[in-house]
Amino acid sequence: MLDMAQTRDDWFSEVLPVNVTGAMSEEAVEQQRVEYTGIFGKEAADALIDQEYYCSFEAAILGAYWGKEILLAEQQGRICDVPINWDLPVQTAWDIGVDDAMAIWCFQVYPDHIDVVDYYEGHGQGFDHYCGWLDERGYQGTDWMPHDAKVREVGAPGARTRIETLFTLGRKPKLAPEQSLMDGINAGRKTIPFARFDAKRCAQGLECLRSYRTEWDEKARAFKKTPDHNWASHGADGWRILSLAWRAPMREPEEKKLPVGIPLPDLTMDEFMDIEDSWSAREDRV
Repeated sequence: MLDMAQTRDDWFSEVLPVNVTGAMSEEAVEQQRVEYTGIFGKEAADALIDQEYYCSFEAAILGAYWGKEILLAEQQGRICDVPINWDLPVQTAWDIGVDDAMAIWCFQVYPDHIDVVDYYEGHGQGFDHYCGWLDERGYQGTDWMPHDAKVREVGAPGARTRIETLFTLGRKPKLAPEQSLMDGINAGRKTIPFARFDAKRCAQGLECLRSYRTEWDEKARAFKKTPDHNWASHGADGWRILSLAWRAPMREPEEKKLPVGIPLPDLTMDEFMDIEDSWSAREDRV
């Protein structure tokens, strides 16, 4: 809302941090920081102070999995204008929601980094809508899918799987490597430092990455081990798929090794006994 208001003449906007208003003394703010540190730890306490008292929209959200990495990407200028290189395919990574929600990240792979060039999220639409959106933009690379894409669609002709539906719509779906939820979250954390994001086209997706977080258990005074399922979950789940799949386009095919002679397990006893070598004549052979 602030971003919108700052660009319009018929809105008034003002940001007043505590060091401008003087509503609290610096000593009182620092005392609050000490109390937050005792409850949440130093990193989360600093983020809360920046957010609540200094009006920082960049401060990591309490319990955010990737907030610190996204903040660093902003500081390093990796959230910027990212042009699409039409000499490279635009890969996609999908989250297929059970409630008709869909999130798609669009990216290009380079030897030393990835360019995240677009993001799209929608609700209540069929696969034809999302495939049409990708086709209109010329995004024709591999479509990396979660493993639930193998589930058969209710009401689809012949009860096709989602993978089969995408094939019929002219896409190139492929299953991303399967990992646990927390392994995927860790992969997402490790991928962000290698990524550049288009600030405009990926704005909604970036908000998902900033806001994807675990819940704070007030009774246990600790963060829960599972993510809070909210509006940010679909974009975050799509990012996990991207993070597990993006190295695949970079892999060179392994050189096929030609067998030398007959593999040992395939030898007959006579062939094995006919093998001549220096050690077979040693007197100390047992």
